[in-house]
Amino acid sequence: MTQFEAESANAGKSDSWRRLRQSPRRRPRNCSRSRRTDTGSRRSSCASVAKAESGFRADAVSPKGAVGIMQLMPATARKLGADPTDPRQNVEAGTRYLSELLLKYKDDPYQVRKALAAYNAGPGAVER
Repeated sequence: MTQFEAESANAGKSDSWRRLRQSPRRRPRNCSRSRRTDTGSRRSSCASVAKAESGFRADAVSPKGAVGIMQLMPATARKLGADPTDPRQNVEAGTRYLSELLLKYKDDPYQVRKALAAYNAGPGAVER
């Protein structure tokens, strides 16, 4: 593909989309090697969240201030005792947080949906 063809294919797409497409992305080792947890979440859940939240980018920062591969808010990272800028700690804390949310909603018929919504928007938003 020539540069002209590549630019034409990306016409109308945002600069952040281009940077994301050009950046090297790899599945975090913590996601791919994690075992099934007591809550039933699997490594694919971790990888799905990481892909959706940051595109597997350790340097990702959201407009709201979420940081890293699992897009942890600084307050959430502190609560979990993790440095959100350290990729390993970010993934471990994000996985732990997702497990906590799955446990919180374990008796709900929409457990996974609510846990993922709470991960993304915060538990308070889901309760409203």
